[in-house]
Amino acid sequence: DDAQFMHRFLSAAEGMLHELDERSALRAILLDPHSTPNETLAWLAGFAGLVLDRRWSLEARRQLVAEAYPLFRRRGTKAALERILEIYLGRPPTIVETWQMRGLGGTILGTTPDGPGVPSVGGGMRATGTLGRFMLGGQVITDDAYQAAAHRFTVLIPATLTTEQHSVVSDILDAHRPAHTMRSICELGGG
Repeated sequence: DDAQFMHRFLSAAEGMLHELDERSALRAILLDPHSTPNETLAWLAGFAGLVLDRRWSLEARRQLVAEAYPLFRRRGTKAALERILEIYLGRPPTIVETWQMRGLGGTILGTTPDGPGVPSVGGGMRATGTLGRFMLGGQVITDDAYQAAAHRFTVLIPATLTTEQHSVVSDILDAHRPAHTMRSICELGGG
């Protein structure tokens, strides 16, 4: 009697452990963005606070969910924005912040050709002609270099985008860039 009871008890316990093991394996599959069924990917993304865009490829959506936590730790940074765009586009874009192209803040060199003479450099140097009037960094004289360059960036995309892709890239930039920044998109084509 006791032996039969013990045998039935162990069989039942073994069955329960086997069932729990199967549930655990299923749970692991459900929590892996690369193996979860397509129907549960949006549910899994919800744990990271993501709402997936159906315009993204399935593989890109899976990769975004897989990298969501590391990406969101760096949210609002140039590196995170480049990575999110790379996941969507399948190739890395380049983000150029406008301040990087402003030169020396709009310094004026030289004078106008018909204006006063070239400023003296001092020492034994002599003025041999005017340099003309131009601006470093491509700014015009009336612009404030800070106002023209601060909080602005351009995304260089090494492809030609379809209308839908351009819309998705714009949506990505609007959702993941710092709110105080202004952005532009420059498609570089296939070359």
